[in-house]
Amino acid sequence: MAAIRGEPFDKYPFINPYPDWSMMPHWPKLAGVTFLHAAYGSDEQRLRCCGAFHDVLGLDWMPVPWGPSGQDRRYRIETEGGVPVLVDLASGKQTRFEEFPKDLPPSRPQFTSAKQVESLPPPPTAEEMLAGSGFGMAREAVKAFGDRVFLFWGIEGTFSAGLRALGFQGLYEAVLMNPQLIHAISRRREEEIIQCARACAELGVHGLRVNEYPAGAELLSDKHFLELIFPYMQRTFRAIRDAGVVAILEYLGSVEPRLKHIARLEVNCLQTESSLKGYRNDVGEYRKILGEEVCIFGNSLIRRVIELGDEEVWRRDAMEQARGVGRQRRYAICAGSPTTWATGPQRLHRFGEFTRKVLAEIVPPLGAQENNR
Repeated sequence: MAAIRGEPFDKYPFINPYPDWSMMPHWPKLAGVTFLHAAYGSDEQRLRCCGAFHDVLGLDWMPVPWGPSGQDRRYRIETEGGVPVLVDLASGKQTRFEEFPKDLPPSRPQFTSAKQVESLPPPPTAEEMLAGSGFGMAREAVKAFGDRVFLFWGIEGTFSAGLRALGFQGLYEAVLMNPQLIHAISRRREEEIIQCARACAELGVHGLRVNEYPAGAELLSDKHFLELIFPYMQRTFRAIRDAGVVAILEYLGSVEPRLKHIARLEVNCLQTESSLKGYRNDVGEYRKILGEEVCIFGNSLIRRVIELGDEEVWRRDAMEQARGVGRQRRYAICAGSPTTWATGPQRLHRFGEFTRKVLAEIVPPLGAQENNR
C-alpha cells in the first residue's frame, strides 16, 4: 500500500498477476493439495493455498478466493491413478480432470439484441452480494490475511463482459454492426462493478482489479475505444475510488496508444502485458505519460526472462523496468502475464528477491533513501 500511495517503504512489492493459475501444477509441493482443493477443498485447505502465495512465493498481494466457504460439505476430492476427481456429494456425480481446466469464451453468442440483455433482472446490490454466499471465502481471507498482504478482488471490465457473452467473433461483429448490444452489456457490467466495489469496501478488501483484455490498440481502433469502453471506465473507476477501494486497471494488449486516455481515469495502479505481437509496452513511456501518481506494475517477459533467464538476464530486465519506477517509487515488481506452469515456486521466489535487490541498487526505495540521509 505504501508503494501505491507514494509513501516510504523498505522494499519494492512483488506481485504475480494470477498466482492461482500459475501455480496449478505446483499445489502438491506448495500446500500438499491438488489444484481442486484450492477451489473446492475445506476452508483450511483453501486458506493454506492463499497463505502459500505470501509465505512460499514471497508475494505481497493475494487474490481473494471466490465463492462460498464450506465447500467440503458439498464436494469430496479423490485421486484415481494420479488424476484428481471432484465428487458432488449431493448427486454423486464425479468429474475427472485429466488436464487442467481451460478458461475459454463461449462458442456462440448468449445474446443477439440489447433488448435481451435489458430484460434480465437487475444485478444484485452490494448488500445482496454480502448477504449471499458468494463472498464467503473472501470474508475468511480478510480475517486471515487482511493485515499481512494486499488483498484484491478481480472482475472483468465492461468490454471483457462482452467477450464472455458473445465470444470473440460475436463481440467484434457487434462492434461494427450492433454497438447497442455492446452498450447494453456494458451498462449491466458497469453496475455490477460498482456494487462489487462497495461490497469489497464493506468487507475490507483493499483493491479491485478491473480487467480489459480484448481491447488493446492492436485489436480495436481509438474511435471504438472512446465510444464503447472509455465512458464506462471513467464511471466505474470513479465509483471504485469513491468507495475507498484501490482502483487497479489491468489493460492487456497494446497499451501505449491508450495512455493519454488512461491518464484521465485517475486509476491507482496500472497492470499490463509485456511487449508482444509486434507492439511495444514500455514502462518508461507509461511513467512519462501517466506522471507520478499511478503505481505501475512491471511487465517482465514470463518465458524469455522469468522462466528461462539467468541472473544476468534478470539484471538487464530489472534495469529496463527501473525506467518505470518514478520519483515517488510507485512501482511493483510484476510479470507481464501469468507466469508459465514451467516456472516453479522456487524460481519465481528467486526472481522476485533478485529483482528487489537490483532495483534497490538502481533506485533505492523511499525508506532506504531516508535512512541514508
